[in-house]
Amino acid sequence: MAPSTATPTFVFELTLRESDPPVWRKLKVPGRYRLDHLHKMMQLLFGWDDSHLHRFQFGETVYSDPKTGYE
Repeated sequence: MAPSTATPTFVFELTLRESDPPVWRKLKVPGRYRLDHLHKMMQLLFGWDDSHLHRFQFGETVYSDPKTGYE
């Protein structure tokens, strides 16, 4: 059997910190999506206009906009 060439799919559960009641969304994206694509999807899901502080963290690696000071 040949190895699969299908693009993996990832499921993210996005939860806003310090929200009561908890606000969350579940997002399913193709593995080929870059962080900028994920960022755009989050903006749409939460109804944001790119004015909220945010960062991505995978293990110990953090990705954020250094201009915001939110690292």
